[in-house]
Amino acid sequence: MGIFLAANWALIIDIVPRSEAARYLGVANIATAGGSAPGRIIGGALIDPTDATAHSQSAGYLHVYGITGVFFLAAAVTVPPLPSPVRAVTAGAVPDDRLDGAG
Repeated sequence: MGIFLAANWALIIDIVPRSEAARYLGVANIATAGGSAPGRIIGGALIDPTDATAHSQSAGYLHVYGITGVFFLAAAVTVPPLPSPVRAVTAGAVPDDRLDGAG
């Protein structure tokens, strides 16, 4: 989870204007926390009955990982790729969107 959050925050800060970064980081945190709570409830509701039906201690987890893989592939196909940020800046100049209200 830590690696995901670090990469997520770095991507947000890299692609949004500095003045909007706090708002986007807040939305990312809400989405992360908001997905974790129901995911644990739904995951448990899927794992326990599958384990009981299959008389196995791992069948439920394999079931949930399979569902997660399907959703991952669906997201990878449907989410458009992000544009590369333009970094053509004159030597020594600071891009306008990176100013902290100064200048």
